[in-house]
Amino acid sequence: MPGRGRNQELEPINLTPLLDCILNLIFFFLLATTIKQDTRVMEVRLPDAGAATTVTKLPKEIVVTISANGSILYGDDVVTSAQLKTRLAEAVKEPGGPVPVRIRSDRDARVQVFYDVVSIFRESGHPNFQFETKSGRAP
Repeated sequence: MPGRGRNQELEPINLTPLLDCILNLIFFFLLATTIKQDTRVMEVRLPDAGAATTVTKLPKEIVVTISANGSILYGDDVVTSAQLKTRLAEAVKEPGGPVPVRIRSDRDARVQVFYDVVSIFRESGHPNFQFETKSGRAP
């Protein structure tokens, strides 16, 4: 068997293409996977409540935020009262029952806007909503 002797040297392995491939895969998976954190488009100072309980975030829920200037956010979108009513009506009709909603209101927000949002929830027939507060008493 010519050419298959022990004295023949093996060609060295070139690691550059292998490392390029591994680094490209790592880069791809870092970009392709998203780690979604609870994003806050608007900073809200929550009111204090003496009997607040810790709320664990449900896998799928809607967050409605009322800012100090009276604007309403549905998730990350600024909406009007009419748009909020439409979106809540759609959320009630989702398969698997209505999606839970968490209402966050700035402590300096006008009470009228807060009552308007709560009345929209009642009109839409959405049975599952809760208010977010922080524990402790106001100074």
